[in-house]
Amino acid sequence: MNLIRIKLFILISIVSFVGSAYAQNDVKIEGRMVVDEGKIFSLKPGSKLVFAPGAVLYVLGGLELEGTENQPIQIINEDKENPGLGIQIAGVNEEAKITIRNVAMNGFLLPLRFDPFWYRSQVNIDNFNISNSHFIEPVLYVASPLTDLRNNKQIQFSLTNSMFINNSSGVIIENVGSDGIYYNLDKLYF
Repeated sequence: MNLIRIKLFILISIVSFVGSAYAQNDVKIEGRMVVDEGKIFSLKPGSKLVFAPGAVLYVLGGLELEGTENQPIQIINEDKENPGLGIQIAGVNEEAKITIRNVAMNGFLLPLRFDPFWYRSQVNIDNFNISNSHFIEPVLYVASPLTDLRNNKQIQFSLTNSMFINNSSGVIIENVGSDGIYYNLDKLYF
């Protein structure tokens, strides 16, 4: 009888652990979720970021979405008929960085937006795929950043190995070629 109880306890523990591990890899955004200055929003490889209708991830701090080739991060809508807004980068934050690597985003109103007068010292976007956004808003909008030309400070903005396919609009990047920001744009597919 004790052996049966032990086996049952082990089985329940395993099921509970697997269930909690699965739940930790899925994050749901409802309404407006703010990542405050000094905070970093991050996800593990293989995670899903699920947006409720009209939801937005508003980032004043840092963002680390780093999947792997075998375990990309999926950003999806809970309701395909009523999509989420997407991710907005806003505010001036000299300490924070934006990293998006091995991420796929599907069917958003405005998938990734850098609001006017944003600032982060480094933005690294690699293997970022945006598809099926059938709205008039650009799928990637990078507004003019707030640049600090003192002490040769420069924003390093890298967008590489990324695909923007089956969308109704394109990409807008403002201030390309201006002082204070260096853009590395390479291997982009439309």
